Amino acid sequence: MHHRTKAPRLQRRKPCHTSNSPASQAKRCARSRRAREIRYVRRCPAARRDVRTHESRGGTVDAGAIFAGFRIDRRIGAGGMGVVYLARHPRLDRTVALKVLGAGFATDPRARAAFEREADLIARLDHPNIVTVHDRSGPDDPLLWLSMQYVGGGDADGLLAAAPQGLPPERAVRLITDAAHALDFAHERGILHRDVKPANLLIDHDPRAGERALLTDFGIARTLDGTATVSHVAATLAYAAPERFSSGPTDHRADVYSLGCTLFHLLTGQTPFPRADQAAVIAAHLAEHVPPVTAVRPGVPPALETVIATALAKDPNHRYPTCGHLAYAAQEALRWPATAHIGGAHPGHPAVAAPAEPAPPTTYLPVDTRPGRTRRRALVAASAVATIVVLLAAAAVVFERNHTAAALPVSHQPGGPSTPVTADKFPTLDSGTGLGGSIALDASTHSIIGIQQAVSGHSTSISITDIASGHLTATIPIDGDGVQLAVDPGIHIAYVTTMDDAADKSSTVVLIDTVARTVAGSIPLHSSAWGVAVDTIRHVAFVAPTSNNTRISVIDPIAKSLASTIDVGKPAWNMAVDAPSDTAYLAAGDSLAVLDLASRTVTAQIKMPDSGSIVPTSIRSVAIDHDRSLVYAATEEFGVVIVDAISRTLVATVNTGTHGATQVVVDPSSHTVYAAADDNRVAVINPDSRAVTKTIATGTLEAQSPLTVDSATGTLYVAGFGAAGSAKILVVRP
Repeated sequence: MHHRTKAPRLQRRKPCHTSNSPASQAKRCARSRRAREIRYVRRCPAARRDVRTHESRGGTVDAGAIFAGFRIDRRIGAGGMGVVYLARHPRLDRTVALKVLGAGFATDPRARAAFEREADLIARLDHPNIVTVHDRSGPDDPLLWLSMQYVGGGDADGLLAAAPQGLPPERAVRLITDAAHALDFAHERGILHRDVKPANLLIDHDPRAGERALLTDFGIARTLDGTATVSHVAATLAYAAPERFSSGPTDHRADVYSLGCTLFHLLTGQTPFPRADQAAVIAAHLAEHVPPVTAVRPGVPPALETVIATALAKDPNHRYPTCGHLAYAAQEALRWPATAHIGGAHPGHPAVAAPAEPAPPTTYLPVDTRPGRTRRRALVAASAVATIVVLLAAAAVVFERNHTAAALPVSHQPGGPSTPVTADKFPTLDSGTGLGGSIALDASTHSIIGIQQAVSGHSTSISITDIASGHLTATIPIDGDGVQLAVDPGIHIAYVTTMDDAADKSSTVVLIDTVARTVAGSIPLHSSAWGVAVDTIRHVAFVAPTSNNTRISVIDPIAKSLASTIDVGKPAWNMAVDAPSDTAYLAAGDSLAVLDLASRTVTAQIKMPDSGSIVPTSIRSVAIDHDRSLVYAATEEFGVVIVDAISRTLVATVNTGTHGATQVVVDPSSHTVYAAADDNRVAVINPDSRAVTKTIATGTLEAQSPLTVDSATGTLYVAGFGAAGSAKILVVRP
């Protein structure tokens, strides 16, 4: 008799075929999460109540119901993935906006991840123009929710419903400015919003501060490292940038485009491209020019046309570099008469002649679209070829790093015929009282920061002038005699060098918080110093040494301390930092010292032309045009000396007048050079012809003409003082 052996049970089981595809993983993840939810709901009565309450009416909650401990007052809105309720906090006497994930997304792992991502993003954004998150759901909550700041003034869409023809331009620009502050703050922290539109601008009415806009709904935001929260194209199509419809990269300039669309809507009551279907809207974003805002709504300041056209440029490189630049340009446009058009016309629009004076704000264009622009790669290649030719022709000659004017030809460009312009042709900004001193532009707060020295004595204060209104908004007293200042707009800090005693042997660097408008710190250097320059990438400042001091001071604004010093071998009155190349240029007497910031060594001494007298040539100021690889040195003997930053050779000198030049600045967008002299004149230098094309007499300002330039608008600001000790800032729009 044969006994049949029973097969082991394991052998009779069907093999398990587990797929590792993304779809299968997502399904398993959803089943696992749903299982956790069920277990949690079974053991937690409050959770059972929340789920029943939320799902019994298709994902809505009745007034008076309790959800996650909050008492629901009413439903106030719905977003792309959630419902928003007005609710009361269970313990605090506070009304909140409670956002709950929509019932249809409860088991969608991508939607849940997007919702959680929004909570993480907003928690990182503490800003007065961004809606605050108070609390959020926990990891075991079956339904996801956010408890946020409740803003009771509705949104900008509601304002448009009450004003279908558009808001007053001043109000529209003010709301856009608030949104720009919020967006730039998010962009600085690596976060893109990607759904900027009127419905996401909540309106708050503060009895003290007045009306303000708060940015909300980061539900489809994307971090700059590419971590998305939802699908690729999820923004409202009416406000979406053209690059959003392609597979190419998207950066913060997509938000600039959307903010421009929002400004258009607030001004006119309609979106830029109102079309019958979505395909037509997308086609318009990709190929059509935005209609002139005055054609849609007559009476809007015409200067806003170019502001919007620039913001809505198809190529991101042709837009404003930040949302703040857009808002500032819009503010400037409001300052000009309604009949003044911006010079020139954008493609597709007829040109409208601009009045000769004053000229409205100019359009921002990136450097690679300007005529005559020479790319850095081309300069490097040309320099390399030239170097090889020289070495082959003079094989036995050793190239010296210390170039002298005697060894290299220098082209002296005379000033030539130029157009004189007097100060009364330009408006001025109020800058308080006292003698006008060094000034700098703070693009982040759209203001001019200046040093005001008392007419008598050693009292110094820092003035902050609002560019939009033209009024002095703050005066901050500091100790010591103010000398020079520089601003880092990325961290809202102004650095002011001061002399502490009559012998000028001791200096201090004062840190000014340009947002709080207070002294943020004071750093003694225990040595003499003068000029200050900022590295806007690494956010440190460098202070140039004077007198017998030969060491540059490196200032850490976070620690508010002297981080280190760099010995450069000789004193230097002033310096400029080229942050992208990690290089600094020092006005070291009759030489331009080139400092490699990475190795902290002086790699070249570029000698200025010989003055031909017993008094040697002296460099007073330095400016850099990074995109053209040119350095400009202001000298009293020759005017402006131009240096090639790659070959480190003298290129030309520009005669700016009998008094030479005491300061030089460069507009990096147009490459225009401005040089100030002691005879109360500013020379405007064409970068291509290397000749003076215009001179501006500062007139009754009687200043040594400290200068600063705004690359977004091409506006030059000249500081000075007038009658009775009044300080003024001349506003020049070439």
